[in-house]
Amino acid sequence: MVRKNKATKAILFTLLFAAAMLFIVPADSVWAEGSDNDPVDKKEIYKDVVESGEAIESEGDLYLDGVHADPTTFEKNFCLSVDQKEYTITEIEKVISYYLKPGMSDLEKYYTLAKWTNQRVVYDNDFWPAGYNLDYYSHQWDAYGGINEDEMSVCAGIAIFYSNMCHAADLPCKFVRLNPKILDHTITYIPDINGHAYYADITENDFLMSKKACFFAENSDLGFSDIKNENADDGTFEYCEGNDEYRGSNIKDCWQDKIPYKKWFKEYALHQGTDKDFKTQYPEYAPSSEDGTHYASYQDFDKYPAQPYADRASTTDVTGIWFLDDFYLNPAEAKAMIKDKVLNEQFLNISGVEGNYDCGTTDDLVDAVSEDISIEYFPSVEDGKVVAKAAELNTDPNNPDYQVIYGSHDETTGEEVLTIQGKGEYQGKCELRVRMNSAIAKKEPVRINGLVYNGKVQKLIEPGEPEDENDTMLYAVCKPGTEPADDAYTETVPTGTNAGGYDVWYKVIAADENHTDLPAQKLTIIPELSEKYSDRPVRIFPANIEELGAVKLSKTVFTYNGKVQKPSIKTNLKAGTDYTVEWDNPSSKNVDTYGVTIDGKGNYGGSFWGVYQINKASNPMKLKGKTAKVKRSKVRKKAQKVKRSKVVTVSKAKGKKTYKLVSAKKGKKSFKKKFKINAKTGNVTVKKGLKKGTYKVKIKVKAAGNANYKASAWKKVTFRIKVK
Repeated sequence: MVRKNKATKAILFTLLFAAAMLFIVPADSVWAEGSDNDPVDKKEIYKDVVESGEAIESEGDLYLDGVHADPTTFEKNFCLSVDQKEYTITEIEKVISYYLKPGMSDLEKYYTLAKWTNQRVVYDNDFWPAGYNLDYYSHQWDAYGGINEDEMSVCAGIAIFYSNMCHAADLPCKFVRLNPKILDHTITYIPDINGHAYYADITENDFLMSKKACFFAENSDLGFSDIKNENADDGTFEYCEGNDEYRGSNIKDCWQDKIPYKKWFKEYALHQGTDKDFKTQYPEYAPSSEDGTHYASYQDFDKYPAQPYADRASTTDVTGIWFLDDFYLNPAEAKAMIKDKVLNEQFLNISGVEGNYDCGTTDDLVDAVSEDISIEYFPSVEDGKVVAKAAELNTDPNNPDYQVIYGSHDETTGEEVLTIQGKGEYQGKCELRVRMNSAIAKKEPVRINGLVYNGKVQKLIEPGEPEDENDTMLYAVCKPGTEPADDAYTETVPTGTNAGGYDVWYKVIAADENHTDLPAQKLTIIPELSEKYSDRPVRIFPANIEELGAVKLSKTVFTYNGKVQKPSIKTNLKAGTDYTVEWDNPSSKNVDTYGVTIDGKGNYGGSFWGVYQINKASNPMKLKGKTAKVKRSKVRKKAQKVKRSKVVTVSKAKGKKTYKLVSAKKGKKSFKKKFKINAKTGNVTVKKGLKKGTYKVKIKVKAAGNANYKASAWKKVTFRIKVK
């Protein structure tokens, strides 16, 4: 599988007005979740910061609701269930064992895993609405989403997954978020290849870039990733791609064109057989074989001891337990508990237990659960070492690893609390909850993601099913943060029309008196997520006015007329309710290019940025010829000057005027040599000796125009000079 249409780096610079989905409370939607903050275009902010060179000094400098700002969103690997962790870890190790061969250099391993990850992971474009909104969260931010073919990822999940792959291969790297006040993106940092650090952006196809070549490096949050000795300044693996912009090799090209490492190394490391303009020459810090062996060291990372490559294969501190750091919040504590065989829900994969048991007594319940339950312990211990393998806990009554004990009845939830108690080599205990003589949901309702306002009533969920077909599942919908009244529950599947958030509740009513009802349950996203995200309402997103094409400008080109001119907005939406308008210059009269920003409001989100221009008007210059008189007695003695105003009326001309003599005649005979015209003033000189008579003089005039008017064409006008 290959990734779908990912946003490229060029888009990040060129899309100045990206959609900013807002959750504003519409006047006619009581329970549509809202925000009082002005919309922030993260891409525009990034562009402004880059161009201005201004630094973001504090958290308060910008309002930004990007999920990268919350560190817990990078801990999704810790939230995976035990079986999901087991699947992810074992599948990663399968990939490592299959694709990485003995004798490969570290650099070849990085290269191979970058190609495999880039080709394998599918990018989830639907995770973008409202800026990576976790209402859409499935597994886009964890390694399970990268390795499982039924899941998709985004940049953070891809960077985390690549890091996990590298750690499984004993290759150090760290995922690095960008400054969340500037742009939501995550890349990978490789600490030391021949004395230099590098960035890799698997999402955007760039492999091995220095800080200069990495598009995002300047805003990398190294402190977040606990990187202390950053030295990404070597240009070995980057080449010039026009405009003096350096970049790394394109990962997608590498796997699409099936470029083997040896060929890649020859071009990008040794700079042989290529026309690419590389920034620096390749530094030979390590021995190089015929295949281009290229080693990485680990001196920058405390968890990886600084030692020769060959010795690391026998280092028990690293090999075999890489996943503890990547999948457990407190890896040292987890390791100790696993070695001591402590029963803990972090390590127990429990299966076989039903949601409800029809039993007469709690002893009967314990017997029924004990009969059904099956437990795997993952990770486990072999020969005193923690390994990524599952151990089946023994239920042999003569030598059990655990036993099920009744605990208590939870009055609030109606559940029976059981305890799984360690026995023999296993110790500790964990809790198990089931229902007894209760109605339950065979299939729980599922929120519908990706709902977008369309003016119609839309289902908010896919309905659930009770286990007993005679039982009844009821639903209610209410304003987020509130609970529905008892009489609000109906069998009707909850719906919504307006954009915003909706809390959906459900319960199951038992059909007979021998069973209790299933109490009201609020529909959440994923229980393992922090409350901040798991408690999110079902959401109908605002319709994006730009994508809809719901707003257009009636006219984009105007001609200057000295008055305020701007286009009208063509739309069926309602101003003030569905959108707001902000003109760059609401009193625009002069020739220029202007912009107008139309922001969606209420049921509409996103922004439409329109451009219109006022062009120069034609020069309105008017000419009219006159008749001027010159005395023969004066022109006999010397040349005479006649002011332009005496011979030609020039009106409404814009800009400096230029005059040229075209002809001067009396009858058919030319007397052009007897006249002269000043090019700047238009004043006429009648030269000495001109005889009596009436002379037709033709000139042409041009006005240069100004900021609001074009230059005129040459215009001709005829006037008369009478010599008496």
